[in-house]
Amino acid sequence: MQGGERRLNFLVGRTHKQLSKPARELVKTFMEPSRLREEKTIEKIKKVNIHDKVFEETYTAHIRRNGTRWLGWIPDVPKVKCEEPTQKVLLKTLENKLHEALVAEEEAWEKKFEADVKAGKLEQLREEALKDVQAGRFKYL
Repeated sequence: MQGGERRLNFLVGRTHKQLSKPARELVKTFMEPSRLREEKTIEKIKKVNIHDKVFEETYTAHIRRNGTRWLGWIPDVPKVKCEEPTQKVLLKTLENKLHEALVAEEEAWEKKFEADVKAGKLEQLREEALKDVQAGRFKYL
C-alpha cells in the first residue's frame, strides 16, 4: 500500500468534523465520481506533424490535453511551446510560432554569415574554391 493510500484510508474512517479542511478536500477528490477525476488527468502525448509551407519543412509537435486546456511543443525547436483552449487553436498557434522561430533562426544565421564574411573568416574557402574552378575541379549543377 502506497503512503497516499494509507493516509486516504485513515481519513475515510473519520467523521467530517474530525478532519481538517485540507483533509476533507483530499477525501472529496478521491470520493468524487470517476468521470470528474478523469477530466482532471493529463492525457497521453500525441504526435502531430506540422508543415511550414515557406521553409518546406515538417516538424513533429507533441500535444496533450491537460484538464480543459491543450499543451503543445516542438522538441526540435525548443522556443515553440504554447497552451490553448482547443486542439484546433493549439495546432494553428504551433504552426505560427514554428514559422516565427524559423524566420528568427534564418535571420540570425544570415547576420552571423555576413559578420563572418566581413571578418574574413571565409576568405580561405573562397580562395580554395577559385583554385578548384581554375583547375577544372567542379561540376555544373
